[in-house]
Amino acid sequence: MSELWGGCLVCRGKSCCNLDIAHPLFVTQEEMKRIRDLYPDKAESFNKALPCPFLLEDGLCMIHENKPVDCRLFPFDLIKSDGKFFWIIWKLDCLILRDEGKFEEYLSDLEERLIPGFSPYLEDYSLFRIDELFSKFSYEVLREVRCWNGSIGQ
Repeated sequence: MSELWGGCLVCRGKSCCNLDIAHPLFVTQEEMKRIRDLYPDKAESFNKALPCPFLLEDGLCMIHENKPVDCRLFPFDLIKSDGKFFWIIWKLDCLILRDEGKFEEYLSDLEERLIPGFSPYLEDYSLFRIDELFSKFSYEVLREVRCWNGSIGQ
């Protein structure tokens, strides 16, 4: 796994989880069930308002190992254009954005470990809030999604 997210551990602002880009999140039924089962005391307020109830005082995520794919992808995202999926990155004040040399390593890891299990949701995810987010935030298209067995990209 890439060390790209090391910036999150040293970031003082921790503003990404408090921006409206992080609310509401795309959460599958399976992800929500897992959150309810593991964290019943906070699950009811999850994805209802900011700040996220799982955001700790130090800005780290209480449910890091169980957080939704939408959180895991940030500040990357997926869009669909002309029948193909593309990686984008949101242009925010984020330490991760300062280390472009690690983007490819991280995207490749996501394509290998995360995207195959999330593929049934890619279409819906790529459309979720996209017009709203495009109107509020700048982004950069990085490349086409390349995945398993040629089913997404080559």
